[in-house]
Amino acid sequence: MGKFLTKQAFRKYVVNFGEELSEDLEEELEDFRTEDYRMDKLLEDIDNDISLLDEILGRISGITPEEDAKLLELEERLSELTPKGQVVVFTYYADTLDYIFEQVTESEKFRRLRIEKISGRTPPPKREEIVKKFMKGDVQVLMSTDVLSEGMNLQSAQFVINYDLHWNPTRMIQRSGRIDRIGSPYPKIFVYNFFPEEELEELLKLVNILQKKIRDIDDSIGLDETVLGEEVHPKVFGIIRRIHQKDARVFDELEEEAFGGGEKFYQPLREFLKTRAVEELEKIPDGVYSGLRKETVKGIFFYYQYQEDFHFWYLYDLTRERLLRNKSEILNLIACPSE
Repeated sequence: MGKFLTKQAFRKYVVNFGEELSEDLEEELEDFRTEDYRMDKLLEDIDNDISLLDEILGRISGITPEEDAKLLELEERLSELTPKGQVVVFTYYADTLDYIFEQVTESEKFRRLRIEKISGRTPPPKREEIVKKFMKGDVQVLMSTDVLSEGMNLQSAQFVINYDLHWNPTRMIQRSGRIDRIGSPYPKIFVYNFFPEEELEELLKLVNILQKKIRDIDDSIGLDETVLGEEVHPKVFGIIRRIHQKDARVFDELEEEAFGGGEKFYQPLREFLKTRAVEELEKIPDGVYSGLRKETVKGIFFYYQYQEDFHFWYLYDLTRERLLRNKSEILNLIACPSE
């Protein structure tokens, strides 16, 4: 009897790829009957894969660290950035982390720097110890896999280097989010990405896929930071921070704004345009203000437009001393009958 790799087990393996897996992973696999499968064809394909991998290994075995262009570029960036501030370097694989850590720490030009690394193999108490030292400024360069990309605040750093691109866009956002935090002493933070060679990118399409997924996230909730060098979306309502703070209301607000508020907004406008000309609206100057007496609310409404396509609404409730951003809720408070 053999073992069958289920979808659930495969996902767990992919998530932890490059890290040490739990010993009970094999126990989670399901048994299967080998006679139900074309084992001869399977073994033949495996042998072909092994031969191909051996050929690839033979071609790259002669490449030494001194000829590793990517590693040399990393060392050049570290030499440039470390005099300016602390640096966090992210890799996708633990083996890659071990490799660059060994090469950088053995380099004569970095001997005076305190460099630490964190991976899934690092015990949690040790991770916390390293992070504390980093936040105190005792560590200049922190190298890590994505085990550090979530739940750790590293705002004492000004620079992030993505030595590998993660296929999951959320992980890419979380990486830069480790240093782009409230309380950061820096007005700007900088993210450096190592992109695949053009020929490899043509095969993998990794960057294109990542950029599309990040754009989708940006269009849905808005990002207040660049991830792969794309233009920052101006919708900076702090939604991401509210999600991290487990503010459950943000999902209701997003859902209502995205799906429930469309007709509520456009129907009054359509009714207005039936009796008024568009030219009448276009004559209203920018910066105009007006007042409305209403018994249900006392507050200040502010409408802000950025470029042509982005419209932001804010209402400060003076009675409850709170700032409202939900357009649907604001519309209910400011709506009035036409005169």
